[in-house]
Amino acid sequence: MEQEGGFRDFAIAMALQAGSDESARDAALQAFINKHTQDMPGWVAILYAQRHDPDKMFQWLETAYANRDAALSRLFIIPFLMDYRDDPRFAAFCRKLGIETLPPKS
Repeated sequence: MEQEGGFRDFAIAMALQAGSDESARDAALQAFINKHTQDMPGWVAILYAQRHDPDKMFQWLETAYANRDAALSRLFIIPFLMDYRDDPRFAAFCRKLGIETLPPKS
């Protein structure tokens, strides 16, 4: 069983994002944001990517950058984020991180 904490909260929110109950999805996302805005903004970005909301995803990536969130080290291994690799904002964000060349598509 997963211990209490941010990653458990993230896993619950992520699982609910995949469901069909829109109110449960929204409530889980908002609960995660309310609890983890400061310590896990990169993970909020992932939840928005899963929801197919690139504008919010990029907003939260910027927050993650400002907060020096370690989640950004996983930028190229999270499939939900990589779905936006062709968005010009993704390349611009990578350049901000000092990454000039994106890894090849798999």
